[in-house]
Amino acid sequence: MTITKINKENGRTIGSSSLSPVKLNIKPEEYYLHPKIREDFEDLKTTVLGINDFGSEMGARNYLFSGPAGTGKTLGAMILSAELEIPFYDISSLVKGQNPYIAQVFEELRKASNDNGKGVFAFIDEVEGLSSRENIVDPMQYQSLSQILSQMDGVQDNKGIFIIGTTNRPNDLDEAIRSRFSEEIEFLPPDQNGRYEILKIHANGKGGHKFKVNDKSLEELSKKSYGYVGRDLKQVLSRAFTHAKRDSRTEVNMGDLEYGLRKTKPSAIRDMPFIEPKVSFKDLAGYEDHKALLRSIVERNNESVILMYGPKGNGKTLGAEALAGEFGYNFILLKGSELESKWVGESKDRVEKVIKRAKQLSPCIVCFDEISSFIERKGVLSHKDSQTGYLQSVLSRPPEGIYILATDNNPSFLRGPFMDRFIHRLYFGMPTREEQVLLWKKYAPELDSEKLVEVNDKLSCRDIAYTCQRIKDYGLTENFEAFKKLIEGIPADDTNYDKVIQEIGDGIRDYKALKEFRSEK
Repeated sequence: MTITKINKENGRTIGSSSLSPVKLNIKPEEYYLHPKIREDFEDLKTTVLGINDFGSEMGARNYLFSGPAGTGKTLGAMILSAELEIPFYDISSLVKGQNPYIAQVFEELRKASNDNGKGVFAFIDEVEGLSSRENIVDPMQYQSLSQILSQMDGVQDNKGIFIIGTTNRPNDLDEAIRSRFSEEIEFLPPDQNGRYEILKIHANGKGGHKFKVNDKSLEELSKKSYGYVGRDLKQVLSRAFTHAKRDSRTEVNMGDLEYGLRKTKPSAIRDMPFIEPKVSFKDLAGYEDHKALLRSIVERNNESVILMYGPKGNGKTLGAEALAGEFGYNFILLKGSELESKWVGESKDRVEKVIKRAKQLSPCIVCFDEISSFIERKGVLSHKDSQTGYLQSVLSRPPEGIYILATDNNPSFLRGPFMDRFIHRLYFGMPTREEQVLLWKKYAPELDSEKLVEVNDKLSCRDIAYTCQRIKDYGLTENFEAFKKLIEGIPADDTNYDKVIQEIGDGIRDYKALKEFRSEK
């Protein structure tokens, strides 16, 4: 059947679309589905078959597939259709914009359902394209939207019609639209194991190519491809094949794969302040007790909230990144200024959006850098702020697979319930005289480290590293006087950290006590 679209001006025809099932030339076993998605699909299949077999009106008929682009939402809908052997109709173009004949579309779907006796899947890609009624000024477009909403409500009249919608932005959906979907399945970016399985599928001849990639290289690639979804990984391999072909090779090496990785941007983290961890605990000098506690938390899968505080420049943020690098976890670094930028949006649920995306990237370390400045600016201590309430709830109970870290130079003003939500509070202090000597030897081995410490013994780790870098940039590595002039001008931090530690405590002491208790037992 042909469904005609009409322009509002003089009823002029602007196009037409044929309503016919999509030919699905796919083999479900050849595609990867996340185990959680597979579990949800089995439940959904039971629901669909139950409605068809018993005429039950209790099960959901409208399903929303949400998740970042490229995670397999459309493919998942096709796999579901193929496994159930139920015809798949793509009605996306017929229900968006101006089309007064939506009721006619669904009438044809009902006929198709009755003819095959199994029902039909009506697929709507990117349902966010269905404008909210508040934003519509065109009467014909308003009529079209009202019709599709009415049809989605028509469970009794639409027996055998199962609607599947997809969206990359579920939180941006108009509530009138989202509420019509009685069940939502979230498609997440693949974890390392998932990425490996996807790479194996596409590397082992899918698509008819003749290139060969060994499993060890694919496994190594899966470790490096943070935030890459199925579509991205397919592109990585395609570019790797092209790179090998330039040298007339069919054997794809690690260099080819890394080339493909560099040329392909990861979709799942494209709009996130994501940092690929490039350091681990071996790069964090000292703080052995801190590293032991952090390692213990992660190894026991204890999702926790940790405050890392102390004078600036002594490894707090580096410690958070090192924790992510130590375990190969994704790392999101947030600053107060970034929470106000366009990538997060202007709504009151900025923090909620970040955490929801972090869940899609779990296991994930989320670090709120200089949290007190954000709190001061946004009024987080005020219980009237809805964002505050959500942040405090996250700190009270972090979502599964997420570790919340916060850094601050001087959190002494944090009081009451907010501070109480930090289970562990780790102090990153100024380096001792001995540690300063070692740092000077590391960064300026040709100079007298002892004399440099005498010039200014109140320098942070960052002060020493930055001073050496500035000197080298000017080609003055061996000029002691240049060093002396620079470090004399670096002010000391006058914060009374002894008082801060006394007020808020140091979680390391609790860790040591528990460790001793366990050893005694």
